[in-house]
Amino acid sequence: MISVDISEKLDPFGYKCKFNLNGLVVYGENIKEVSKLTDDLYKFLEFKGWSPDREAFTDYLVDKVGWPAGEWHNEPNCILWIDRGTGLKCVIFRHYYYGTLSGYIYAPLSALPESEDYNDLDLEVHGGVTYGEVYQDSYIIGFDCAHLNDFCPGISKLIIQERQYRNVDFVRSQCESLARQIKEKFIKK
Repeated sequence: MISVDISEKLDPFGYKCKFNLNGLVVYGENIKEVSKLTDDLYKFLEFKGWSPDREAFTDYLVDKVGWPAGEWHNEPNCILWIDRGTGLKCVIFRHYYYGTLSGYIYAPLSALPESEDYNDLDLEVHGGVTYGEVYQDSYIIGFDCAHLNDFCPGISKLIIQERQYRNVDFVRSQCESLARQIKEKFIKK
């Protein structure tokens, strides 16, 4: 199901416009921004090997059937927005198997030192930076919430877990913190 909501009332992310397609959510200031971000998201997913012709593409391959009850059932599987504080594109993805969330920031490729390994960027985020990849004119820097003390709803039946689930609000705050650090350390004013 596709829905586009435009409201004078701000949603929990603080935006007036939201596009929702089976768990892929894009937030923006207006229809034009949401439309561009949605196109960007589809291009990135195609780059990663997913095709819009495959049915699973629209729900990002996440089947929550069999997962225990929890807030993850009411959360989207993918969220994309532009961070207001930094102007950087942020993405939250849910892992199709573990059910955990990961956060990614698109940093301008020209802003980062050449040949920089993401492990050497000296950025503080939950579990440390675990992803770095060049995509078009951006360097995508990311982290995941599938560490030792993180609850993984997708495999909860396989492992007895006394761990904490890292929800959308937590991952969003980590994305915003990571975006601020990237802007402060690497992006010239």
